[in-house]
Amino acid sequence: MTDGSNGPEEERYRAVLEVVLDHSGAATELSAWLKDGSWRVRKAAAERLAQVPDRTEALEVLFAALSERGEPGVRNAAAEALAKMGPRALEPVAGLLRHSDPDQRKFAAEILGQMGLPRAEPALLPVLHDDDPNVRAAAAEALGRVGGPDSVRLLQLALSVDEPLLQLCALEALAALEAPPPLPALASLLEQPLLRRGAYRLTAQLPEAPAAELIGRGLSLPAARQAALGALGELWQRWPVERGAELENVLRPFALALTDAQPWVQVALEDEDDSVRRGAVFLVGLAGGTLPLLPIAEAAGDPVLAPVAAQVLSRVGSSAGRALLAQLPGLSLQARAVVGEALLRAVDSDWVPALLELSTQGEPDLHLFAVRALGRTGDARALTPVVLALGEPSVAHAAARALRRLGRGHRERTCQLLAERIEQQPSAAAILAYARIAGAEAAATLQRLRRQPDPTLRAAAVEGAAETGEGDPPLRLGLSDEAAIVRAAAARALGRLAPTLAEPLLRLGLGDASAEVRLAAIDAAAESSCQGTVPQLEQAAGEPDGQVASHAIRALVRLGALGPELVWTASRHPDPEVVKEVLQGTASLAEGERLALSLLAHPRWDVRAAAARALGSGGSKGSSAALEQVRTALNTEADPLVRQCLAETARVLGRR
Repeated sequence: MTDGSNGPEEERYRAVLEVVLDHSGAATELSAWLKDGSWRVRKAAAERLAQVPDRTEALEVLFAALSERGEPGVRNAAAEALAKMGPRALEPVAGLLRHSDPDQRKFAAEILGQMGLPRAEPALLPVLHDDDPNVRAAAAEALGRVGGPDSVRLLQLALSVDEPLLQLCALEALAALEAPPPLPALASLLEQPLLRRGAYRLTAQLPEAPAAELIGRGLSLPAARQAALGALGELWQRWPVERGAELENVLRPFALALTDAQPWVQVALEDEDDSVRRGAVFLVGLAGGTLPLLPIAEAAGDPVLAPVAAQVLSRVGSSAGRALLAQLPGLSLQARAVVGEALLRAVDSDWVPALLELSTQGEPDLHLFAVRALGRTGDARALTPVVLALGEPSVAHAAARALRRLGRGHRERTCQLLAERIEQQPSAAAILAYARIAGAEAAATLQRLRRQPDPTLRAAAVEGAAETGEGDPPLRLGLSDEAAIVRAAAARALGRLAPTLAEPLLRLGLGDASAEVRLAAIDAAAESSCQGTVPQLEQAAGEPDGQVASHAIRALVRLGALGPELVWTASRHPDPEVVKEVLQGTASLAEGERLALSLLAHPRWDVRAAAARALGSGGSKGSSAALEQVRTALNTEADPLVRQCLAETARVLGRR
């Protein structure tokens, strides 16, 4: 083997990957690459060292590398490899916590934290009292990744120790564990510059009025403002939605008292910290129009800020909302989507001219928004442009919904315009809209349209029959149509019939050769609450077609007919989406916990993750046996995403 620093980087990288791991000396050979000048080569060597089957040899060379002073790259790579070994290296690394060299003890604490294994907690707890302050701080940080109730108790006690580094790490660890101490303990730390951000972050984890007041006071203090804004953004995320008015009432006086807010709010909107930016957006909403809305509209294009921006913009009045309409074309597509959705709540009849102008901009998303908003104006002037929009596939469905809204106040005119449109240029969207608004008055027109050569028009006329009260005859004929699209439309319409009327026709649809028709019939059976279709739905749940099987499982859950035997049969379906559907459907059933625990060993990572999430959901009671099995799975799981789900579920179950 050549020295790790010679040759092109790619050759060295390939050499690392070509080392045979199950040969004697593999760990020693790989350890030489930990000194390479390329971080990519060092990273590859660390990853492969973690996979060496001979644990004794791997640990020997990694511990030797860990002790090489003056070689930070080597030591960091060795630490990374030990962390990746996970349970295989836990006990040996924990043994380093008793090393005479504080540097080694600090590395050991950091590695145990990176492993993220709850089993490391007992070894780390005593290290909070280590003789070396850096080791104590590293132990506090590590407990933030692996700790439980005992860690929380000791970390909260550490906040009262006059040792800023330990206090800082304890604050960060408690924030990671989501275990804030009582508010008085935090209030005293808010005055200390080094601890301020961490203390504010934990204050935001207490969704109560006194915590909100502390954060509000911080907004008026220049030195604390950024940390307070970050806490405000965090608090907004955590505060229960049903108590939103309470939060706003507490904080609004502080926001209105800020006379110099505009410059620093603008700066905060560009901060790197997501919580700071989120807090700035929320603050604008609290200020009640005293701060400009355009920056919030622009911020809505950021997925992180979109939820809070949508909330702020949804509260604007009609006048302010109409002013923002002119700004929509200049926003990003993402921002337009959020702003448009929020502005729909402020629409009134005064917007009609501006919306008609917006619909002519030539941009599909603006046209779609304009059609939806016109439907909310309740104004007769909106009828003609919305009826015309039925002929445009990209906005037809939105136009149909808009017409149903407009039809409530202008039924006769709406029906007249739709009848004329169908006569001149029929479309599926116009036919369905006419059937839903005109009802029985549309029966004759639909009967004529069911003889159209175009199957899409026949399908719309058949589906519309359920809206006119015609019932069985047209739907039965539709189920025998040569075109699957027509049969599927008839099957969908069955969901709007009474179970006794729908059942014989649903049986026809459930036995159709087309998967499209069967899917429509399955969904209709659930919608109509037709218990008589359960045997056919159970049969569909076993179909090889994953989509059909998933829909059947969902329908059986809605009908309350998903039996234990079928649960276990479906959980072995080759399509993972079917298995996840069963998991979701049994979350609140007695069989759910047992099923989810069994699927923690499923070969598919996404199914294991879904099983972990199901166990942590509100529907699972979370027995002590379940918690133990989740922890066992966490100690052996290799996939990082599944480990994350398992760790979160373990925390949730541990609190129950």
